[in-house]
Amino acid sequence: MPIITVTEQGAQLTSKKERFLLTKRGARILSIPIHEAEKFLLYGSVEITNAFVRTALARGVDVAFFSLDGKYRGCLQGPLSNNVFVRIGQLKKLESATFRAALAREIVKGKLANQRALVLRQKRSGRTQKASQTAAVIQRAIQDLKTAEDLDRIRGFEGAAGAAYFGAFGEFIRNTDFSFTTRSRRPPKDPVNAALSYGYAILQALVTSLVHAAGLDPMVGALHEPGYGRPSLVLDLMEEWRPVLVDPVILRLLNRRQLIPGDFGPPPETDLTDSVLAGD
Repeated sequence: MPIITVTEQGAQLTSKKERFLLTKRGARILSIPIHEAEKFLLYGSVEITNAFVRTALARGVDVAFFSLDGKYRGCLQGPLSNNVFVRIGQLKKLESATFRAALAREIVKGKLANQRALVLRQKRSGRTQKASQTAAVIQRAIQDLKTAEDLDRIRGFEGAAGAAYFGAFGEFIRNTDFSFTTRSRRPPKDPVNAALSYGYAILQALVTSLVHAAGLDPMVGALHEPGYGRPSLVLDLMEEWRPVLVDPVILRLLNRRQLIPGDFGPPPETDLTDSVLAGD
């Protein structure tokens, strides 16, 4: 079933006669049978009606909200699983420092293995100078993880491998219209970083839905420290999939020139989403 992305500012989503309808100023933009929709990703100022909310909740259609510049804001979902014992079990397990370290170690090992696999694919293309060295650094971090017993060391090996990985990432981009030197966030400082952040935000929305569906608490994880408003478990579970679901897609879009510099611009000065969330 499709995931539907809506970026048209001022558009409205509603439901009528077993269909979701997207309109703007009375003109219909999209009409889709309700049973064919899996998730909506809404960016910026997209209005949703009560009819749409009721139908989405009743049919299990998730709705994720993003600011116009791609920051994940939250989601509309049905009630949490009634199985409270799943969440109790999660909290009990994560109280153990040994269990947290073991889980974090497996998460990081999976992430680094996937990063290394992407680097080796680039090496086979013969278009990068740093691939062999980067793959070796990541492999060494994977080996070192085997004896890492505390979270600080685990995060340290992850950070060292990540620095090498993103240090080589720019060589994987064969489109000379784009360049990449280092990973930057909040805000991303160039189009490649913006594209990566955009992809990671979508991945976060998808993982959040799965965590809720499993009846787990998204705020309590292992690798990422809990913090006010931080979905630690979601961030944990995203890590392994970044080099599989996001990074290669961004590279492919860039290298095939399906993304061009004109697709990027400065962050919007105003975003109605921010005003609504702030209570303005």
